[in-house]
Amino acid sequence: MENKNIKNAIILMIIIILFVLFQYIRFSSRTINEDIYNKVWYKYNYNTGYYDTLIIDKNTIIYNRPTNSSISEDYNNCNSYFFNKKDNSIVLDCNKKIKILKINDNNINLLIDNKVNVFFNSLDESINYEFETYYGKSIVEYKKEKLQAKEFIKINESKLKEIVESENYSKIVFIGNKCTSVDCALSLDVMEKWISTTEDVYYFDVEELNEKLIKYLNTLNDKVLNDINFYNNVYPKVIISKNGKIIDFYELKCNGFNCTNYYKNEF
Repeated sequence: MENKNIKNAIILMIIIILFVLFQYIRFSSRTINEDIYNKVWYKYNYNTGYYDTLIIDKNTIIYNRPTNSSISEDYNNCNSYFFNKKDNSIVLDCNKKIKILKINDNNINLLIDNKVNVFFNSLDESINYEFETYYGKSIVEYKKEKLQAKEFIKINESKLKEIVESENYSKIVFIGNKCTSVDCALSLDVMEKWISTTEDVYYFDVEELNEKLIKYLNTLNDKVLNDINFYNNVYPKVIISKNGKIIDFYELKCNGFNCTNYYKNEF
């Protein structure tokens, strides 16, 4: 009986050892997919308008989260890491953890600060993904829906001169083919808001600008550059005029997808 108990105990110990060994082999064989190494991964942050960037290699990690003023300090002191094979997470040396949820050819899904973040290896893919997630439609679809407002207030050269020489405060939005930022799409919504409160808002297609008209506008305010690139930029250009003068101008830049700073139609 005693020998039988010893035999059973030995068998049980062997089973435990084999189980532990199996688990060790199972988890020790799991490593980070090397496809994510030595690439810049981007996530457009629609709250700030900047791109979070993530770079990982076999020993180090660089994770930057820019804000309107500086780089976020949350991950500033994170330099190295070890890979926790058990829960598929990157444990950083700054007491932070990033869990890898999924790795695809062009993006990675990560759990960071209890939120799912999708990083892309392309800037355009990242902002398009965030835009469609936020608005439920693509940037192209958004522009098509808002196109009517822009066309409703579109003016030609003669009307432009008439407006800037009038006694009223007027806003003229210039958008050209170099206007590629997301703000170019979001400005259409801003113009809708302006139209709902005043008639003195207009849109001019930069493609219709000519040298003579550019020089004319320069005479109204010498800070308005005598250069088509002043108007044809990555951001919409807004010019405010009154009594034959350009009294102010600025680029329309939202905070990520938040354009509420421009909703009040103030001159």
